[in-house]
Amino acid sequence: MPTWASVLIIVIGVWAYFEIRAMLSNLNESLMKITDLIEATKQRDEDPNEMSFDEKLDRLKIEVRAYLRADNPEEWERKNQWHWSDWEVEGWSVA
Repeated sequence: MPTWASVLIIVIGVWAYFEIRAMLSNLNESLMKITDLIEATKQRDEDPNEMSFDEKLDRLKIEVRAYLRADNPEEWERKNQWHWSDWEVEGWSVA
């Protein structure tokens, strides 16, 4: 025959199980909302005419090679109107 203490422990365990389950469900819903919000922000901020990161990287490689091959790098920069600030990607400067 179970004692009152063991019945109380079982009741508290079942109650804790359902409380933890409810908290995890709420956490999951909150994380899904945050994920949806991040995706919506990304889609809103994306410009279809903007180059992808890989395209920018490839173009930067070409530009740097041309810069390094130039006899006078400062003259090359002025002639091509080239600045490191043109190569910022998502708020981070490549320079």
